[in-house]
Amino acid sequence: KLAIKAASLGHVQVEASGTSSFQPGTDGEALHVGDTVQTDSVGLAEIDYAANTYTRLDVNTTFTIKKLTDNQGNRQIQGSLTSGQTWNRTVALTQSESFQQTGGGVTAAVAGTAFAVSCTSPTQCTFTGVVDNVTLTGSNGQTETLNPLSQCVATNGGLCAAPSQLTPDQLALIQWITQNVLLDFTEHGLGNGIFLPFSGTVQVN
Repeated sequence: KLAIKAASLGHVQVEASGTSSFQPGTDGEALHVGDTVQTDSVGLAEIDYAANTYTRLDVNTTFTIKKLTDNQGNRQIQGSLTSGQTWNRTVALTQSESFQQTGGGVTAAVAGTAFAVSCTSPTQCTFTGVVDNVTLTGSNGQTETLNPLSQCVATNGGLCAAPSQLTPDQLALIQWITQNVLLDFTEHGLGNGIFLPFSGTVQVN
């Protein structure tokens, strides 16, 4: 289902499968295979697949649901990012389940993790591992493993020569990631991964 924060109502649109136009999205509406969700310059959205398994969409993001289950009803989630940024999280999967996302011609597959994808165009995307490992597969079958605190830029289906390593401080400077790590903790009670211990200061007037 589609989850929209109150402030983003009116700024998230859905193009239903088989149609050619976007319509205003509503909080809690059911989504189906082939549906495309699009946010504008201030819109934020979340696609909830199951408990603690979801994809969050940043502003100016276009994302399409490609698959949800296999013929046996096992969770086989596949999504495609055209532009913008997503935050993806899933709990541990069984052998019959999968969670994948494509961007820039590259597929990211996980077994239970959190990772971010940022696409500046349909052909260039940056994949960032945050919690646990992510397996990237290029259009030519090349594979690369992203560990937490590592990043790979994919272009036209080709993977980076080697993932670049980030320090926790460098990762913390990526606002989209730290924002979602905090939301995971406050909204779902999920751990903070490499940011443990997570702390902050609130000033009350």
